[in-house]
Amino acid sequence: MARKYSRELFQVSKDLRKSQTEAEEIIWEKLKSKKLNGLKFRRQVPYDTFVLDFLYPSKKVILEIDGKIHLKTKIRDQERDEYFIEKGYKILRIKNEEVLNNVAGVLKRIRKICE
Repeated sequence: MARKYSRELFQVSKDLRKSQTEAEEIIWEKLKSKKLNGLKFRRQVPYDTFVLDFLYPSKKVILEIDGKIHLKTKIRDQERDEYFIEKGYKILRIKNEEVLNNVAGVLKRIRKICE
């Protein structure tokens, strides 16, 4: 994985780790310390000009937990997804509501994409 990102972006990623949404906190609690099938995830990962919500680097899987702000950023999100798909990543976008209402179903989807 390329490690080219600015100090500012690194600081943004650190700040985001401290101010996660409720849905991000729930997912991180299920993913951290290899709790999900022994898979090693990282959170709020700086990459180029982006910060990824969660990354499973060994299989190049990106998890994005989308809140209401993403209703306004669909085009930007689509362009970002295309950028990472071109680099060989798989992307799973999950709505906050899905995490809050069906975490077991979300974890099942995460396991499947990480196979």
